[in-house]
Amino acid sequence: MKIFNTQSKEKEDFEPFEGHRVKMYVCGPTVYNDAHLGHARAAITFDMIRRFLEHEGYHVIFVQNFTDVDDKIINKAAEEGTTITEISRRYALSYLRDMDALNVRRADYHPLATETIPYMLEIIQKLIDAGHAYVGEQGDVFFDTDSFPEYGKLSKRPNQEMESLGARDEGLSEKRNPKDFALWKARPGENEVGWEAPWGRGRPGWHIECSAMNLLYLGESIDIHGGGQDLIFPHHENEIAQCEALTGKQFVKYWIHNGFVTVDNEKMSKSLGNFFLVLDLLKEFTGDEIRLFLLTSSYRKPVNFSLEILRNSTAQNQRIEAALEFLENKLRQGGLNLPDLYDDRFHGDYELPNLEQLSVLMQCRDKFMTAMRDDFNTPHAIAQLLNAAKIINGWADHCGEPDGCDDISILRHAYVILKELLGILGLYVRRGVVAGSALSLLEQFIEAKLHERDQARQDKNYAKADEIRNELNNLGVEVKDASTGSTWSWKKAT
Repeated sequence: MKIFNTQSKEKEDFEPFEGHRVKMYVCGPTVYNDAHLGHARAAITFDMIRRFLEHEGYHVIFVQNFTDVDDKIINKAAEEGTTITEISRRYALSYLRDMDALNVRRADYHPLATETIPYMLEIIQKLIDAGHAYVGEQGDVFFDTDSFPEYGKLSKRPNQEMESLGARDEGLSEKRNPKDFALWKARPGENEVGWEAPWGRGRPGWHIECSAMNLLYLGESIDIHGGGQDLIFPHHENEIAQCEALTGKQFVKYWIHNGFVTVDNEKMSKSLGNFFLVLDLLKEFTGDEIRLFLLTSSYRKPVNFSLEILRNSTAQNQRIEAALEFLENKLRQGGLNLPDLYDDRFHGDYELPNLEQLSVLMQCRDKFMTAMRDDFNTPHAIAQLLNAAKIINGWADHCGEPDGCDDISILRHAYVILKELLGILGLYVRRGVVAGSALSLLEQFIEAKLHERDQARQDKNYAKADEIRNELNNLGVEVKDASTGSTWSWKKAT
């Protein structure tokens, strides 16, 4: 298998540090608003990569963080007269709900930045002690990029350009070098969001958050680090500097970055008014329709989006659905239990009879796998998936005729092949279960809202109680009232 490495700018043979154990970290969202199509593109890309690696026999440990302290979160909380905890938990739940609808499996761990601040303080102090960081007069702490000679090896930007971009940091005039970046930002005001630290009250810089969560959950060296192309510099460049200066070891073996979503060939942005939220798209399109559309382009290239393009693309889903429905109906009529037929750990050794109808499907499968092993070439893989669907739909059109297929054995194996290809792409699959360390804190948020609602009901403030129920309902939480109080559960997938 070959993977394009952003650092070398070449396709490289995939050889994890620890045999078939793959440690994978993907930068997650800053949770101050609902997820947009750019979030969906990144999440689907790395979910597809994870699924294929597992299909190939790798054991993947997958971590995706939530950035839950940031100026945008703080400003949103101030606007609503609430706390950053409520804002960040609300939109973390919203993100998970939307990704569930797109068949994106939950990470093994979803750490929150605020959970990890004590460990960040340890790392910062070690960097100071090793001469890789310095403290300004106001209590800001900066990484000294001159102390790390390889700074810039990921993005390969000219030194002058990195200095120019680094000089844009506001309120950080104490930097010795424009390229230096903040590890800790002093926030002395009593009413400002912050945590106590040896250098003074403040909050962490963005880059140290992901480094800390990487080191804490996956260790000093990981196999894959992913994110959008906009994160290459400065975020991922700075992660390398922090981690490798701290440990003296290679931080990441393969850097993988997904391309942007463009709208009518312009970059999607709120300022241009061409911004699409996932929850709005899901009112018209299914998660499978959105997912297949985003996978029809190479993950490294931009995806040009418009509502009309997406509407036109749904014909592909219809062909896949028709093939799947034909097979499922025929197998049920034959008395077979569908869940017993396919196990996603079963990788292609189907003991297939040597019949032409199946050999054509197996050729599609082989070409699909070849495409996926070439840097996750989903456009070519999807072409083979559609070829397989076309063959099966041809059987359906001529059922009972010479060109059709009524042999239950052949249909059973065809179903397994189709389900395997769909499972790798994350299409028409059962949704994942809730997982990750952030879950307990998200549940605490829900419990707090339920307690607030119970109090409102006791006070006979039924309008407030209904408002909280609706808020939780929108987050995918089902509330049940009883004489002893309210309980909740995650809504079942439909």
